[in-house]
Amino acid sequence: MQIPADVTQVLMASWRQGTQKQYATCHQKWVAFCSERQVDYLAPSINDALNFPLTLYNNGLSYSTLNTDRLALSTIIKIEGGDFGTNPVVTRFMKGVFETRLPTPKYNSIWDVSLLLRHLSKSYPNVTPPLKDLTYKVLMLLLLVSGQRGQSIHLLDLKHLSKEDQRYSFDILQHTKTSRPGVSPTQIEIARYGSDTTICPLSCLQEYINRTQQFRGVETKLFISYVKPYKAVSRDTISRWTKATLKLCGIDTSVFSAHSTRAASTSKACAKDIPIHEIMDKAG
Repeated sequence: MQIPADVTQVLMASWRQGTQKQYATCHQKWVAFCSERQVDYLAPSINDALNFPLTLYNNGLSYSTLNTDRLALSTIIKIEGGDFGTNPVVTRFMKGVFETRLPTPKYNSIWDVSLLLRHLSKSYPNVTPPLKDLTYKVLMLLLLVSGQRGQSIHLLDLKHLSKEDQRYSFDILQHTKTSRPGVSPTQIEIARYGSDTTICPLSCLQEYINRTQQFRGVETKLFISYVKPYKAVSRDTISRWTKATLKLCGIDTSVFSAHSTRAASTSKACAKDIPIHEIMDKAG
């Protein structure tokens, strides 16, 4: 069946960019695997198809990785007239992988949020530090108080900012990792923290918006570069800034990634006896 190009374009849009990259990597490995063994990569036998995940399994890959590859192959392989991923033998194979390869947490422990807060409190009052330091401070405080991914923080836009005396809130109208049909867009709230003004996220955010206003021009994304040409930064830059700040606090960034702020903030909230459902709702 020949699918029209415009229909194909919409079908491809059903996979988000990150998913497309993951699937493309698997497809490349699969095609190379089939070329070496002279196997039809679109219609292999069940034995040939299973030899591919078996090779990955023998190389020590996790259940999660193998399951992602199963989904990727399901988009191009047909086995006995059906999808690869739903074939009974394939699902039984994946069950065996799950039973024999126990999942392990990414971190056995997490860094102490107080290390980061002590470091951030040194940049006070907020009007005195260089724009670079203020940028890092605002970024880290938003990551901590929201528990969100760097992707969500990267999407914050002043066009979708609502202001109240004691809190600001951003509506994220672009799709994030957890977006799905029928669910309201993500909202991130930043409230005033009167207990310690040196690390109040709202006052830091207000100062950051004021300091960057003169550089923005028509740029509305919250985070812009702190050097010329002062354009909106990429998601990778947000990650790089996060790791740079963690390193300044003495946190081992060879072990902990930028994404670890999510685990650290939610773990701290749990330790403070905040109800789990509130933490999950806040962190998306």
